Amino acid sequence: MKAQTESRIYFTEKDIYDALMSSKRTMTMSLLLELARDKGILLSSDDSREDIIKYLSSLVYDYYDLNVLIEHITPAHKKEKSKVTKINTEIDDNQLKTITKNIDDGNTTIQVTTKPDNPNKTVLEIEYDEIDFSKTRLRQKIRKKSTIEITKDKGESTISKPSNDKVDQIMESILSGIEQTTSEEINEDKIDLHGWNHSQKIEYFTTLIDSIDECKMFDVIKVSVNHEDNPEVEEEVLNMITNASFKGKGLLSTPEYQKLKDDGYFITSIIWKSEELKKNGNHIEFEAGLSSGSNSEEVIFAVKGAYRFVEKDKYTTTRRPLTPEESEKYTKVLETSAFKVFNDIKSQEE
Repeated sequence: MKAQTESRIYFTEKDIYDALMSSKRTMTMSLLLELARDKGILLSSDDSREDIIKYLSSLVYDYYDLNVLIEHITPAHKKEKSKVTKINTEIDDNQLKTITKNIDDGNTTIQVTTKPDNPNKTVLEIEYDEIDFSKTRLRQKIRKKSTIEITKDKGESTISKPSNDKVDQIMESILSGIEQTTSEEINEDKIDLHGWNHSQKIEYFTTLIDSIDECKMFDVIKVSVNHEDNPEVEEEVLNMITNASFKGKGLLSTPEYQKLKDDGYFITSIIWKSEELKKNGNHIEFEAGLSSGSNSEEVIFAVKGAYRFVEKDKYTTTRRPLTPEESEKYTKVLETSAFKVFNDIKSQEE
């Protein structure tokens, strides 16, 4: 049925025109001229962008041509923020492979692999189609990739995954399948601040930024805040609250920030730099914030990059990408610290 449905899909001249016009950042003039050359047509760069697109959209496109167009107009995959969950059992790899085969439906594919250098770590590479009907037809379906990492240790599994609904659904199906296979109830431990008061939320984030192993907090770059008691304020006030952010050194001790704290506001996200505690250490940029679920305030994370050491008291002015080894190391450090701070504050209530 799926193949028959897709075989009847075709794109009109207007679909192609809309897609090319709405992708100004990726469909540059030089690329538009190149697309014409690929079809054996020479166009002038003196023509307007709109005239060139009108002409291109009037041409005949085969399956290969359309795939080339879609590849060009599809935005580059942006790394998503992650979140972490712990469960009270070690997930068996063979069991995992069997369960994921049942989830694989052609639209969603899941590949399960174990790292040769770490048999306790299992990686799930997921591919799936994401549909957004608010976009033009050629841009509505995007093939996305996500990675789930499962680390087993002492009868538990730590699950690190991107923060998106599709991955959550897949992981829920996997855990449900494990429960059915083993007849054991799985308990999930999440970093969820739902139900915490504003002071606890502030304590969580301000403690976290000082708790990164092998680093010391260097500076807070940005904080976003919201209010706990009045989520349905008038639109202009809501915009002021949700967009409230403050930048600069000594952010957490500014009078403006202290007033927000006293008035019942709480942190929804924070970006900061930590300095590596080693000779010529870099400044690592981290982010932590609250997800926007209606009944959940899970903490989500990102290790954004590094400001590289140049010489004494001097670092690169722009943020540089982390190496894969650095990214894996500091993601693990951030998740571990986040769980520890969460459990410490939670235990104060007990």
